[in-house]
Amino acid sequence: MIPLRYATDNQVRKIGTFVSNENGDEELTTLSIANTDILLSKSGSTVFAAKNSGGATHAADGDYCITFDAIDSNTLGEMVLKCHITGALYVRERFIVLPQNVYDWLYGAGNLDVNSVQLGGVAAALQIAETVPTVNDIRDSILSDATRFAGANINAAIDSRSSHSPEDVRVEIDANSEKLDVAVGTRAAPADIPEIPTDYAKEATSQAVKERTDRLPDMPASSGEIPSVEAIQGYVGSEPADVSDRTSYGMLRLLFGRFFNRNEATATEHVTYDESGETVKVRRQISETETTQTIGKAT
Repeated sequence: MIPLRYATDNQVRKIGTFVSNENGDEELTTLSIANTDILLSKSGSTVFAAKNSGGATHAADGDYCITFDAIDSNTLGEMVLKCHITGALYVRERFIVLPQNVYDWLYGAGNLDVNSVQLGGVAAALQIAETVPTVNDIRDSILSDATRFAGANINAAIDSRSSHSPEDVRVEIDANSEKLDVAVGTRAAPADIPEIPTDYAKEATSQAVKERTDRLPDMPASSGEIPSVEAIQGYVGSEPADVSDRTSYGMLRLLFGRFFNRNEATATEHVTYDESGETVKVRRQISETETTQTIGKAT
């Protein structure tokens, strides 16, 4: 079928070929065809009516041009044309009148515009805007309409969040820095944090050792000034210290216990008792060969 644009003037189309009814071969190029010779039946109608205006003129080789106007093409759908001129065989053509937007989409540069009546079988309630709003349009619709949320109200809300400038905050921090230092300094340390040795702690330990040793007399100038065993024992005590006490004071106590307290030795062990002579304070293992006796480390 030959397409036509709905309700549009000046649509030129060809009909034919017109040939002689005597031999069915000779092309007829000089026929006179009026609009009343051209009959149209629109959209399945059983009535054929004469073309609105204008006949047909010869184009070439028995084909003739006709021009349809807006009245000729005022009905969508199929349109049948028939033309029977004396001396020529019967000519019949079929046309299809298309909606303007469909015709333009198929044969022109236009887009196919459609309206969504249903989406997924449901009536489409959403109407798509003819133009897509810009970012500025969206912003203005929210911030410029006083009935919604004016931009001035947003600024006022932000300003009311704080009355302090950055300089005010800095001055406030400086003014209270001493309070912060005191709070941090007096905060008790958690019990599970081990004590970290410091120079102060080391100095305190040295002082304690010094206090112990300062009780001993200076190096005697003569043998008459050498202190007696009882005097030294009074300084350090006669109870052997634990082996783990590796201070000078602890070593002196171990030495006195070794010589003045009860000691026992077997083939395999040497023990030193406390001052009561009842409790073993120090043990040393003994081993020997035919030539050597070895006394092990105290425990």
